[in-house]
Amino acid sequence: MTANTGSRLASCRAFFAFARRRKIILVDPTSGITHKSPRGFAGRVPGPDQQRQLLRRWMRLDIDPRERLVGLLSLIHGARVDEQRHLHLTDVDLTDGSITLGARTPCHWTR
Repeated sequence: MTANTGSRLASCRAFFAFARRRKIILVDPTSGITHKSPRGFAGRVPGPDQQRQLLRRWMRLDIDPRERLVGLLSLIHGARVDEQRHLHLTDVDLTDGSITLGARTPCHWTR
């Protein structure tokens, strides 16, 4: 059997549909089962060398500060796009050196 639950469920559904059509079984036990979508990040993650290259780029002062902010929040803190999109000035505490992303514990930085 495969490790992919979606594929396993599809295989079971096909088998029980076949058995039901042939009147081998009365009830399809897979009819009420739903497959949940996987949660979490499923995209491509840059390798360590590419991460170092991006970090060096975003530490340079000649790069647009908006690119630097979005890049560093994503790379270092794993900030999602929606967390960055809903970021307000009130979420940034310059005296404490912290930024609050959504419902997370504030992220701190040092100068």
